[in-house]
Amino acid sequence: MADFQKIQQSAKAGSGPGGSGQNSDQALGKINREFEERAAEQRAKELKLPYIDVASFPINPDILHVISPAEAKRSLVMPFFKTGNRLRLAVLDPNNSGTKKIVERLKANGYEIQINVASAAAIVQALQLYASD
Repeated sequence: MADFQKIQQSAKAGSGPGGSGQNSDQALGKINREFEERAAEQRAKELKLPYIDVASFPINPDILHVISPAEAKRSLVMPFFKTGNRLRLAVLDPNNSGTKKIVERLKANGYEIQINVASAAAIVQALQLYASD
C-alpha cells in the first residue's frame, strides 16, 4: 500500500493549483520508468539472472563494436562492460532468437558472456551511445 500512496503523491505533484501539465507528465514518466525497472528486476529474479539498469551504468563506447547498431536495436541487446574476453550484455529477453544468435556469435569469437536482464526503456536509452559513436 505504501508504494501505491507514493505513486499517487508523485502523480499529484504537478497537477495541483499552480502545477503544470509538464510536471505531471514528468512525474508520470518517472513512475512508468520505475514500474518498468521493477518489472525487469522481477523478470531477472524469475530467470535467475542478474538485473542491471543499464541506462545509469557508465558504458565505455569502445566496446560498442562487438555488436552492430542494427543488431543491438533489433534484439534490444546492449554491451555494457568488458574486461579481457569477458563481456557483459544487457538484454530485454534472453530467450529471444536474435539475442541467442548474438550470444552464440560472441561466444564463437572467444567471449565469455554474462547476461543481465534490463528494461526496454533502459536499453533504448543506452543504445543512443551508438549514435555518438
